[in-house]
Amino acid sequence: MRLDPPYLESLPVEILCSIFRLLDPIGLISISQTNSKFRTVIQPKRTHLLERLLELECREEVGGVTPVFRSKDNHLVPDFTSKEWHDMRWACSICLKMLPYIAFNNHYILRLQYRKPLPGSPAARSYTSWESTRDGKLRRPYHIHKQQSNSKDEDRKIRRRYGLASRCNTLRPNHPVRDKGARLASFQDSGMITFQGFSLDEYCSITQEEEQVLLDHEARLIERERCGFKRHLRKCNECRFRRGELSSTVQRGTDKVPIVPS
Repeated sequence: MRLDPPYLESLPVEILCSIFRLLDPIGLISISQTNSKFRTVIQPKRTHLLERLLELECREEVGGVTPVFRSKDNHLVPDFTSKEWHDMRWACSICLKMLPYIAFNNHYILRLQYRKPLPGSPAARSYTSWESTRDGKLRRPYHIHKQQSNSKDEDRKIRRRYGLASRCNTLRPNHPVRDKGARLASFQDSGMITFQGFSLDEYCSITQEEEQVLLDHEARLIERERCGFKRHLRKCNECRFRRGELSSTVQRGTDKVPIVPS
């Protein structure tokens, strides 16, 4: 007698859960919409829908290319006027929609922790907080950077390091040598990787352009590690208005019709 092959929905719930927890956010929501049994097992929450959108915005076919922003001179690739920029989409954590740039304040798409993560960076990795547990408690959603156990002191040091690397584009002092020594010491004390091991003589021998290349490299290292970890808090202007978050920041217009520059 020929036996029919087993169907996925015929598997015990324990095995289904073991399979589902291996899925990325897009696959998890997709399979939850396959049939009522899978939806009952997964019970997707708002958090899981948001994680799906955060994954989709990193897919070029959905969210467009990932822009690269250089904060020291506000250089943006691709440019604001390009077709690629108009085709990009970002996820709003409140209305759960993929929206164009005109729907957001610039801070919500260009600030380091709100930006789309660079391909291959920690925040760009597929991540879902779904976990089937008896007590119903889920893992903390999307706080990957907290899992790295960075203390507040370490976070503060990284922010200072990034501030120096991304904004320290003033000319180096030509003399005296002690001013250059103080500048090098500030770089090394902040934890800059590219300047560790430099002697004062070696630092004095590099040109302004060579120093800027090192600073740019340092900034990119930090951006790759820290970019995109607050995307789950990003809000579009419409949602901010509906939640009353624009009334206290209105610079032009009225509370009912605010005009807020990006």
